[in-house]
Order: sequence, then structure tokens, then C-alpha cells
Amino acid sequence: MNSLEALDSVIAQARRSVEQEDWETLAAIDEGARELISQATSAVGEGELTRESVAERLEILRGLYEQAREAAVEERDAAAARIRETSRTQKAAQAYLDNQRSGR
Repeated sequence: MNSLEALDSVIAQARRSVEQEDWETLAAIDEGARELISQATSAVGEGELTRESVAERLEILRGLYEQAREAAVEERDAAAARIRETSRTQKAAQAYLDNQRSGR
């Protein structure tokens, strides 16, 4: 498998991971992708691959990573909102209990 085929395989795996929101697998893929990117850029320098073919694949990977980042931010914001709501509920429950204890 040449560097472009290997990058295409990584892109397919990364795309599946992003679609499934499987961030652990995406992180593992990323580690392998770094080595492939290095190999591909070296192959460009040696004239084995065209700059355009490698750049096209790197742009696809960049887009997938951007999608993953956006999804992670959305998940983080949703979790933060759930935590804030839980905190408000807990405070309301505590205020009710405090009122009950004081006999009001």
C-alpha cells in the first residue's frame, strides 16, 4: 500500500469515527496518521507523489478533525448545561428542605 492509499484508508477510518462520535478511535487513528503524513510529505519531496494529491487528502483530514472538534465543543456545552440545571435543581431542593426544617 502506498502513502496515498494509506492516507485514503486513514481518511475512511477517521470519517467513520467522526460519524459515530467515537473519539477514542479517532485519537488512535490520529497517532498513526501523523506517521503517514510524514511519509507522504517526504514522498512529495522525493518526487514520488504530487503535492496536490497529498494536499487534497490533508485537507479532507483537516475537515474531519474540524468536525470532530465542533462535535466535542457541542458535547461539552451540552454537558455544562446539564450540570448547571442539576445544580439549580439541587439548590431548589435544598432551599425547600431548609424551609421545611425551619417550619415555614
